[in-house]
Amino acid sequence: MAYDKDFIITVLNYARDKGPTKAAKLFDIQYSTIRRWNNKYKVYEVQEMREFSDAEKIEILTYANQYGLTSAMREYDLDMATMRAWNKDFKIYQQTGRKKNATHQKKMERYSEEFILEVLNFVKKEGISKAMRKYDLPDSTIRAWNKKYQVYTPRKARKFSDAQKKMIVKYAHAYSVPEAVKKYDVTNDQIKDWTQKFSEKEL
Repeated sequence: MAYDKDFIITVLNYARDKGPTKAAKLFDIQYSTIRRWNNKYKVYEVQEMREFSDAEKIEILTYANQYGLTSAMREYDLDMATMRAWNKDFKIYQQTGRKKNATHQKKMERYSEEFILEVLNFVKKEGISKAMRKYDLPDSTIRAWNKKYQVYTPRKARKFSDAQKKMIVKYAHAYSVPEAVKKYDVTNDQIKDWTQKFSEKEL
């Protein structure tokens, strides 16, 4: 997908204020892409690599094990590659419900049917936003699973005015996308689309 310069600068300005990890999460863009853009436009200064003691790494991985990898990345402003590299050494963070297969020297993570049905039944009872937080999954994955298994009936899409969309995007900027998803019962994809729709001046 091609991004225009105004959008790229918006992302980089957010990364300057909140950190590239939070920007990657908010705009659903790869951490490496944001770094590459910043190498070109020089909007923010790249901080020197922080040093973490083994005790700090264990603390962060323990947090990830309890609250989810995405939450830990956001809380400690770290990227996924770093977290996974640490976990290879300490083996603390467990990805519940996943099976691992090695094929052609590449390991792929697969979800068991039992785990998928557990997630979908949770959505049926508690809603998709709570399931996203509990299982650390994107709404697009859960919806794709439900298209196959049809465990719950998706609600009809609500319509939002431009004023409501701007309010939700502002809230996501001020706090976080997961908080906005929870508060307004919308999806990550909706917030991403609305963020791209409105410029900083419009918000």
